Amino acid sequence: MEISEGMPVGYVLAYLKQTYEASYFGQPRSHVLGLPDDRKPSNLKHPKQQSIKICEKTKFSVLANCCSIKLDKPIRFRHELVGLISPSWTIKELLDRVNHKRAFSATDKTNMVIDLVVSAESFNDVDWILRVVKKQKPTYEIGFEERLSSAIKTNVLFIGDEQKAALEAMILTEMICKH
Repeated sequence: MEISEGMPVGYVLAYLKQTYEASYFGQPRSHVLGLPDDRKPSNLKHPKQQSIKICEKTKFSVLANCCSIKLDKPIRFRHELVGLISPSWTIKELLDRVNHKRAFSATDKTNMVIDLVVSAESFNDVDWILRVVKKQKPTYEIGFEERLSSAIKTNVLFIGDEQKAALEAMILTEMICKH
């Protein structure tokens, strides 16, 4: 997207939200103002409408400065997975961090659920953990259900075979079929 002086800030913020899932907080101005001037000194005599293109090299500090109503209190950007976006980050740095979070979050969730099930002290604890997992409908890595079923069969020692079968049936019928 090309940002030019005078264009509505709402367009820029909507583009960032739609394309990069970057929301903002703070007070935006109504129209873009204060774009960085990257022209060579010899070309400054010729007036030209300033514009910048949002690309992977664009820093969030530049976007915040040209979209904020007050430069001493620039708007801040955030992403659901990454949290607060540092003004020094580029779009590429944000995308790298988001991809990293998405890649490892499924594995982390899987391991956390299995650890909780293995360390549970009663059938009710295991049942509660599985109900919460089912209700949240998170994304887990491939093979999660099999690993969970195996962990229940081999590591949950305090419950009998009937309860293990009931938990396994719950995993197979309720969790796998809902994905």
